Amino acid sequence: TESLGQLREVPLTDPVATDLSVARPLVERYIAAARRSVQAARTDAAAAQQQMPDFLGAFTALEKQMASLSEKIEADARQKSEDAAASVRRTRITIAVALGLAAAALVACAIWLARHLSRPMEAAVAMAERMAAGDLRSSEPPMGSDETVRLMQAMAQMQQNISGIVRAVQSHA
Repeated sequence: TESLGQLREVPLTDPVATDLSVARPLVERYIAAARRSVQAARTDAAAAQQQMPDFLGAFTALEKQMASLSEKIEADARQKSEDAAASVRRTRITIAVALGLAAAALVACAIWLARHLSRPMEAAVAMAERMAAGDLRSSEPPMGSDETVRLMQAMAQMQQNISGIVRAVQSHA
């Protein structure tokens, strides 16, 4: 009965707690019947025989109650297992969504960074293409990384120099 008393400290569902409270007096009845039978058997075999129906009745009642308690404990265990599995599924979905959002954010950042880095180079290429087409008057403000800024400044200087050479040739012609 001490073990049954210790179970009160464990968090139990109402059906299990109810069956447990019903089982405790049945255990006590069974133990008392067993003690009476053993005591009688020490002194009088016939008296011990007369105690057997009470002992067997106590045993049968306890056995039925323990079977009921066992079924309820198993049902609770199954429910807890199902609840845990559902919680794991929800956690997996949450992690998958978080990973998907993180991946989308990473892709967006990569696209932004690629555009941020490529725009100044595209401006330098456009300036070079205009110069190659003969437009020596257009200019682009230098922007981007140090190397891109230096490239655009050198191209602007080259544009000014070529423009000066063209003016000099036109004035002497």
